[in-house]
Amino acid sequence: MSEVLCELPDVPLLDEFDAPEWGADFTWVADDLFNREYQGLLRLPDNSVFVYRNSQVAELARHPSVGHQPLDAATRGLTPPGSGADNGVVRFIGASTFPLLQPEHRPKKQLITKMLAPRNLGQFREDLVVILNDLIDECLEVETVDFRSDFARLAVAGFWRRALGISDSESLRLVEVAAKTMAPIRIAPTPEQLSAAGPAAHEFMDILEAALPRSVADDNAPLLRELREWRAGSSFSGEDAESYPLVSSTLIDGFHTVIPFLTSMVFALVEAGHQPSRPDREATAFAAAAYQEGSRLHPAITGLLRQASDDFVYDGVHIPKGTDIMMAWLFANRDPDVFEAPNSYRLDRAKRIKQLSYGGGHYVCAGRNVAQTLSEMMLVELTKRSITIEFADTPKWDTGSMIHELKSLPVRMNSA
Repeated sequence: MSEVLCELPDVPLLDEFDAPEWGADFTWVADDLFNREYQGLLRLPDNSVFVYRNSQVAELARHPSVGHQPLDAATRGLTPPGSGADNGVVRFIGASTFPLLQPEHRPKKQLITKMLAPRNLGQFREDLVVILNDLIDECLEVETVDFRSDFARLAVAGFWRRALGISDSESLRLVEVAAKTMAPIRIAPTPEQLSAAGPAAHEFMDILEAALPRSVADDNAPLLRELREWRAGSSFSGEDAESYPLVSSTLIDGFHTVIPFLTSMVFALVEAGHQPSRPDREATAFAAAAYQEGSRLHPAITGLLRQASDDFVYDGVHIPKGTDIMMAWLFANRDPDVFEAPNSYRLDRAKRIKQLSYGGGHYVCAGRNVAQTLSEMMLVELTKRSITIEFADTPKWDTGSMIHELKSLPVRMNSA
C-alpha cells in the first residue's frame, strides 16, 4: 500500500458543490478549480471524494479498487424515504449494469455493447436522414422553435421507433416517462420529483418489457435481431426473456439523456460563432469535429458516482472501502494540463483521445455510439441544408443537476 499522507476528513472541501447555482456556468468553476494552489482530490460535504483532474479521473476509472456502487448505494437519495424494493427506480437500476462489479458486469455489458455497436447502428442511417429532414422542414415553417422539444426530442423518438420496432405513441411516451425517471439525478431532488420517478420508472420498464419480445417475435426490431443472433453463439448464460429487463433499463439514457446532448451540440456550435450554413470543411468532417468539441465541453453527464470496493491509498489519501467517489468527467475535459484554452470551442484540437465525456475503464458508457451517431448525422443534415440557427432567447443551463442540460433552447432556423 502507498504511503498515507492524510485521511479523507483532512482533504480540502469543495463546498461550492452544494450551492443552488451549481451548473449554471461551469466555465468559472473550472477556472477556479484549476487555478487553486492545491491540485488534488477534493472532498464533498457528504465526505465522498471529488476527482476532477484529467489524469486522476482516467487512472481511477481503471483502478481495481474503484467500481460501481452496489444497488443500495446507487438508489440512495433517488426514492422517497421509506420506499422499498418495489419502487420503480430500484427496479430500473437493479435490472441494469449500473450496480454490477466484475466479473458479473462484463458479459452483460458486452450484450449491450454489441447491440449498440456502430456497425449495427449504421443500418438506420437512411431512416435517420428522412426523420431529420422532415423535422428540418417543420422547423423552417415557423418563426421560433424550441430546439430541444421540437427537434431533438422528436428525432430521438423517431430513431428508437424504427430501431426497436415500436409505435410512435410508445416511443413518445417512453421519452416522457424517462425524463421523470431521471429527474431525481440531482444534488437535492424535490419530494415531488422523488414521488413521480417511481411510477414513471415502472411504466418505462413495463412498456419496453412488453414491446421488445413482441418486436422480436414479429422480427420487427433490427437492433434486437442481430443481438439475438450474437447471443446464440456467445457464452452468456441467460435466456432471451431474462435479457429484456437488462436491455430496457439500459435504454433510459437513450430515451432521455441523448435529447439534451443533441441540444448541447447545436448550442455549443452556434455560441462559438459557427453555423451549419458556413462549414469550414466538408459536411461529414465538419459534423465530426463539431461533435468532438461539443461533447468535450458539454458531456451529457457532469459526473457519476463510483465506490471504493476495498481500502486503498491514492495520491497520498487513504480512501476507505465503501467511500463514494465522484468522477467529474466534465471538468476532466477542461483540464488545462491536457487541453489548451480548455473553456474555448475549437474544431481542431489535439489529444482528443484524452476526452472523458463518457467515462472510462470497464464502466465506460455503452450508449456512446448512439449519442455520436445521432449527433453527427444531425449536424451533417443541418449542414447539407445550409441551415442558419440564431438564439431567440438567452439559453440557461439547469442548476443542481448531474445531467448537464439546457431545459430549452429557443431558436430561429432559416435556410441560407
